[in-house]
Amino acid sequence: MRALDLEEVRAGTKEAAIIDEELTLLAKVQRQLAQDQIEDATKAEYDQELLALRDQISEAHVEDLAPLIAEMYRMQALGAANGKGRTLPVDVKCPYFGHLKLFDGKKTRDVLIGNRGFVKPGSEVAIVDWRNAPVSRIYYRYDEGDDYEESFGGRASSGVVQARRTISIVNGELRRITWTGGSVARKGDDVWVQIPSDYRPTLGGGAGVASRPPSPLEPAPKFEPGQLGVVGDESLRDDKHLKEITALIDRRQFELITQPESGIVILQGGAGSGKTTVALHRAAYLHFNDPSTFSPKKMAVVVKSEPLTEYISRVLPSLDVHGTQVITLEGWMRKTRKKVLPELKQRTIEDVPPVVGRLKKHPAILALLEQGVAREAEDIHLRLADAVSRDRAGGVRREVDLAREIGAA
Repeated sequence: MRALDLEEVRAGTKEAAIIDEELTLLAKVQRQLAQDQIEDATKAEYDQELLALRDQISEAHVEDLAPLIAEMYRMQALGAANGKGRTLPVDVKCPYFGHLKLFDGKKTRDVLIGNRGFVKPGSEVAIVDWRNAPVSRIYYRYDEGDDYEESFGGRASSGVVQARRTISIVNGELRRITWTGGSVARKGDDVWVQIPSDYRPTLGGGAGVASRPPSPLEPAPKFEPGQLGVVGDESLRDDKHLKEITALIDRRQFELITQPESGIVILQGGAGSGKTTVALHRAAYLHFNDPSTFSPKKMAVVVKSEPLTEYISRVLPSLDVHGTQVITLEGWMRKTRKKVLPELKQRTIEDVPPVVGRLKKHPAILALLEQGVAREAEDIHLRLADAVSRDRAGGVRREVDLAREIGAA
């Protein structure tokens, strides 16, 4: 399929102003994160390297920040592995995915939504955690231009959502901005283009076979089954495992994810309706808010197919859920059978003879199974009745013997 002929963003337009604003904001966030990491450096050699890098970051142009931030991330990861410094509270390669501009009647403030929070006194930027910060509810419950009214810490807050944008940041570079009524993306040659509505990111997937429309920025990619995530963004992302999915959750899905932990939540819907996305984010939400009750070791994800097992095993760590068992229903049943009935040691046969397969699929087998279950249930019923009868008879005999002893006395 031929790539679409996309219109480039022209200087002086609304789109150009939004791009400049988001680039400036990202640079400010990256510099603050770099400074925060340097302040926490504890080893002399490590500190000197970061100080030199800090000077480069502070003087760099916006377009030159990405490689410097990537180097800082590499040094930070290496230092953390060697016991030097701490792990950054946010991923500097993708620090946030949402941007709100809220006007409360007096002033406008920027609120960034991310997978982890970063709030430091005196800092010009603040990233709130979607799982915990009450203000994140505004991102999921309201659209751009809406009047909002929420209660934060028992205090009412109201205002107007002046802007609500979904931000795609890959390896420290701003790649896409989506808002009500528009979307722009950066091509490989650093040219910003406008994206048609049909190609804007949406949640997709389901049953491991959901297809995606091709990216408008380059020829259609090869079809890759079993990848839930962001539709129409393939050419912009190096990782399709929940880079932006959290940003695309809608109001109803957010309500399901953040329901109280008591009770059971049942999700129903067709392929691509977001069931897997909601379930995984709910697991992350419960774990974050009550880690002792919903620790990864106490949770299990049971799915239908092995490919989905592999996918979820890679996705959960990106939501800060590490070590949760992900298993197919068949695997769980096999494991449980061995645990409960260890005496059953039948060998598993991988290559089933064709005649056996045809026999097991025959409609008569279902009737035979039903008859067998009925006979087994009747047998269990008779044995239970006999046991109860014998127990009652024994009780009567004991009462008679006791009466005789009392009478003899």
